[in-house]
Order: sequence, then structure tokens, then C-alpha cells
Amino acid sequence: MARDLPSREDQFSVELRERLMWDIREGMVGTAIFRPKHAIIVTWKNVTFAGGSVNTDAKFVTNTFQLVVATDEIRTYTIFNYDYMAWTSHTEAGGSTDEGQGGVPAFVGFNAGNGTRSYEYTPYSQKLYIRDLAVAGNANGFPGRHMFRVDEKILAGCCRREEGEREREREREREREREITNNMK
Repeated sequence: MARDLPSREDQFSVELRERLMWDIREGMVGTAIFRPKHAIIVTWKNVTFAGGSVNTDAKFVTNTFQLVVATDEIRTYTIFNYDYMAWTSHTEAGGSTDEGQGGVPAFVGFNAGNGTRSYEYTPYSQKLYIRDLAVAGNANGFPGRHMFRVDEKILAGCCRREEGEREREREREREREREITNNMK
């Protein structure tokens, strides 16, 4: 965790501040003046799935991913880096005890931490598309990188035109469903 990044002069803090600033400015629309003040980086390396059998190679079936949160105390952004996704579900969700496959795939998403908003990251959450997290996204040109603004308004950083078009189509579909529901009342 790095606090008060603007005032820190050690090499690591300066490099972290500059890297976060440019990654977010290049990966998200409307961030031209963003300068991170605080950041936290959490890495889950070689995480195995729950319920794996000790008599198999289940302990070698792992996922590696990372969360970066950066804020200037006005706007907050997250960067999710998915390096390797070998399993999709744990045994209590119906996954196998030796490979972590089958059953209901894991939930992918987050909440804003303020009790008012949450976000399910479709099409990956609880779908077999979860396997694509490590190759999709492409924020800043990096496969497996997904960016979001996560303060009062949750916005996905769409770096590929198709993803933005799919999200707009899903929003239009939700709007049509709301209109149909309102017309039925």
C-alpha cells in the first residue's frame, strides 16, 4: 500500500505514481488530469480451488490475478490483471475435486464498498467465459487487464470497440425490458 504518493520521493513511489497515472489516463476516458494520491496492490498468486482432493494434482491447478486500486480522493479506479486461470469453480459449486472444472463458475465482480452499488462483470461472471479473463480486456494493450472506475458511478474501461458496443446493446435491452414492464402496469 502506498499513501501520499504526490509527496513521496523514493524511487519506488515515484515509479508507482507515474505508472498508475499513465496507465489510468491511457486506459480510461475522462482521466486527463488524474494523479493518484493513494494506491493498494494485492496479488493472489497460485490460488487453488476449495475442495480439491489431496490425492490428485489439484494443488497444482491454480489461478493468478491481481487487483490495483488507485485514488486521487475524488475518483477511484481499479485495474484487474488476470495472469492465469486454470480453474473455474470450487467443489461446493459442483466443480470436480481434481481440476476445479464443471459446476457453477465463480462470481466475477465487486461492490463500491459504500453499500449503494455493486457490479457483476458480464459476460465472465458465473459463465464459462470466465476462462477468457486472462486473454480478454486488453486495457493498455495488455491481455488480461480490465479497468473500472469504482466511486459513486461504476464504469467499465472499454478499450475495444466490440466490448463498448456489447455493453451499449445490453443497456438498450435492459431499457426495452423496463419499457415493456412499465407498459404492462
